[in-house]
Amino acid sequence: MPPPPPPPGDPGDGDIPPPPPPGDDTPGDDGDKPVPPANSWQADQVYTKGDRVTYQSKTYEAKWWTRGDEPGKDQWGPWKQVQGSDNPPPTKPGDGDKPDTDKPGNGDKPGDNGKPDDNTPSNAAPWQADKVYVKGDLASYQHTVYQAKWWTRGDEPGADQWGPWEAKGNKPTPPDDGDKPKPPKPGDGDKPGDGDKPDDGDIPPPPPPGDGDKPGDGDKPGDGDKPTPPSKPGDGDKPKPGDGYVIPLSKLKAREAELTNTDLMKNVKASIATLDNELVEKIAPGNATNPANVKRVESIIGSDGWDFLFPKRAKEYTYTNFLKAIGKFPAFCGNYDDGRDADAICRKSLATMFAHFTQETGAHEAYMDVPEWRQGLHYVREMGWTEDKRGGYNAECSPDTWQGKTWPCGKFADGQYKSYFGRGAKQLSYNYNYGPFSEAMFGTVRTLLDNPEKVADTWLNLASAVFFYVYPQPPKPSMFHVINGTWQPNAHDKEGGLVHGFGVTTQIINGGVECGGPTEHRQSQNRINYYKQFTQYLKVPIADDEVLGCANMKRFDTKGSGALNIYWEQDWSWDPSTPSGKSYKCKLVNYQTPFSAFKQGDYVKCIEHFFDDVVIDSKK
Repeated sequence: MPPPPPPPGDPGDGDIPPPPPPGDDTPGDDGDKPVPPANSWQADQVYTKGDRVTYQSKTYEAKWWTRGDEPGKDQWGPWKQVQGSDNPPPTKPGDGDKPDTDKPGNGDKPGDNGKPDDNTPSNAAPWQADKVYVKGDLASYQHTVYQAKWWTRGDEPGADQWGPWEAKGNKPTPPDDGDKPKPPKPGDGDKPGDGDKPDDGDIPPPPPPGDGDKPGDGDKPGDGDKPTPPSKPGDGDKPKPGDGYVIPLSKLKAREAELTNTDLMKNVKASIATLDNELVEKIAPGNATNPANVKRVESIIGSDGWDFLFPKRAKEYTYTNFLKAIGKFPAFCGNYDDGRDADAICRKSLATMFAHFTQETGAHEAYMDVPEWRQGLHYVREMGWTEDKRGGYNAECSPDTWQGKTWPCGKFADGQYKSYFGRGAKQLSYNYNYGPFSEAMFGTVRTLLDNPEKVADTWLNLASAVFFYVYPQPPKPSMFHVINGTWQPNAHDKEGGLVHGFGVTTQIINGGVECGGPTEHRQSQNRINYYKQFTQYLKVPIADDEVLGCANMKRFDTKGSGALNIYWEQDWSWDPSTPSGKSYKCKLVNYQTPFSAFKQGDYVKCIEHFFDDVVIDSKK
């Protein structure tokens, strides 16, 4: 195999080694490493050849790339049973390990992953670490059925008798709800990485007023009904008779500015700033007018280098589209005025992002004529899905849901909702992800909700991955802030093993599935292998003490230094100075709502939405 083309303008090009021969430190070659414990199968999780899962008390191993195919349902499918026998069910002669590409990638109906499985105890679906549960929800875990006592995400059932779960199966029932529990943890906001899609319950609905079973501002369960201490009489704005409660617009804008005036919020807003699309469309390889960050990337990876690194990519992932995706986000590979090495940060950012690309959209095929680390960007659409296919990932399109109202789904000519299956390098899925991405790219949710195919066919296929790289997922920091050093772990982070290194970026992407176990998960090990290869090519040194994996690493939580509340929610506090006692305020929370702190003016929209008797005086 010929040596790789050198990155343009990089001194010492001759030092770049050729890719390793097959079998020589090739990603996925686990040798005699121990097989990590199998996790419960999740319908929206991507599995690759060799991954193991448990389902209905049986253990299965993936024969090829799969998502949504129920283990044990089809003996000719992608799963083979391995529990209790070294002899798996027979495979269809001649099929080998190649998947049946005629089958949709998610064999279940959209949204089914959150529904109980009829074969699980008491119809309770297996517990999922990244799913939101509210009071009354059932989940099965380790052959026991549990019921949620309040809002929870990421709290392991049975781990704490005072926690949010009550055993309903064969374990002793913890003290009832009358005993004072610990405050529910709001979770880590972990959005599964692609294609690990959040199920229907991942976005918690706004808590109703006075419902102590939902997390508030750190209050203990039940505190939601307690009023805040009375303020001085006359503090509020006096209503005009018959006109509702009047608030000057200037006061609301000042309140919005006050609540978002933190160093962390300012840093995040700077990192997610975007370039006007008219200028993005002018970006082309070698163009003298290209933005500075694009020119830096061109100096590191030219078109020949792009072809070498991703020779098995889908045709839509062009080098020009790559440059446009970079140009859309000026902070990515941008300059620093505080002494940080912009070139080194850029190279490390690219190596990190490429490693995750390859795990999530790679071919993962040993028979190919290039090693696995160079098989990235193979898929631009979720396997088995086409643009004219109906009924995919649109359960939240119903106008009866707040997601459907906030991000109204587009429709085909026959009136059916469009399908928001995985597209692009990040395999963007669901209307509640297409909508915010569309708003960030075009200033309106309509563009990509009406034309989701653009996420596959245009430079948005790579911009969606850069978007995910620079945006935080509270309480997790963005991968960008991890790599450029903006995020500095505090003592609580360090106690959980959350420190600088490639491993914590895997925790950010898919920590609920791949991280925290006693041994490195196979998918995490793949990412490590790919990262090593990309850093070698891009001349990125790996420090001896850099933590590359995420085994034994705890999840991010609200005590960490990266925790940032970025959504507006109604402030339920009581204000005696108003006629109704309402606060007429919104507050920042760490779960998704229709109102983003990153979008100027959403605070006013939050007030208008939750307080129907408010009158906003735009002249004041």
